Amino acid sequence: MNNQIIPNHLVPAFEACQSLARSHYENFPVASFFIPQSKRLAISALYAFARTADDFADEPQFASQRLTQLKKWELNLKQAQLGHSTHPFLMAFAFVLKHYQIPIQLPLKLIQAFRMDLKKKRYTTWNQLHFYCEHSANPIGQILLHIFDIHDPLLHYYSDFICTGLQFINFWQDTSRDIKNNRIYYPLEEIKRAKVSIPDLLALSFNSQTQLLVKNVANYTTCYFNKGTPLLYLLKGRLHLEIKATYFGGLGILKKIEAMQYNVFQSQPTWKVYEKIALLTRMLFSPNPSLR
Repeated sequence: MNNQIIPNHLVPAFEACQSLARSHYENFPVASFFIPQSKRLAISALYAFARTADDFADEPQFASQRLTQLKKWELNLKQAQLGHSTHPFLMAFAFVLKHYQIPIQLPLKLIQAFRMDLKKKRYTTWNQLHFYCEHSANPIGQILLHIFDIHDPLLHYYSDFICTGLQFINFWQDTSRDIKNNRIYYPLEEIKRAKVSIPDLLALSFNSQTQLLVKNVANYTTCYFNKGTPLLYLLKGRLHLEIKATYFGGLGILKKIEAMQYNVFQSQPTWKVYEKIALLTRMLFSPNPSLR
């Protein structure tokens, strides 16, 4: 999709999406370098749609009306598909959905994930956490593949491993922030397995039990994440580089967590500039997706 395809009346809407996308820093920033210009407009519309929903769920100014705003966002998206919206982000995203024949169920799953995040603060099993990721993470990868005109179910299958794995990595990376907000993404079955007490977890205590907890979930995540590696070899061109950069970024965070002795309770693993450059070099010239 390029500027010639976009109707004149939607140009300001896409410009608004691009402006929002440029103004926010997200994790794994190397990846955006590989998005071809012809796809950036569509991806900026996806970002604006998801970011706005995320703001409704997280930003303080919406504290008393989060569910109401998410419901309105969902209804307005459906209206935008019928051409009945004046919100620039929704106008642009509705055009993307139509142009690339993206099932509306995918963005609706994203909105449902934000609702789930507001209502559910604890997870008993891995299965419950996977169900959440099926809504919060996997639709992003599937929409991205649709934007690149990739509809092969096998590639979407492998994409889900990558996306859920990345969501897990974000959970462990953001442990201290989430727990301070009374959100625990560590499954209760893993908490019990490591013999961690809930008071210790809520107090962000780092001891042998909480260390084992993080080590166990990091190992589980690595195994699950690696199930998506066939996607790296099945994709071609710029998208191959995009996904490979994202994958290496995720592995890099897991390695950082390990190097920190799994202490994600007092500090957060982040990328330094020189490390981003090293990551990019390794990603470009390594045929094997491993940081070891």
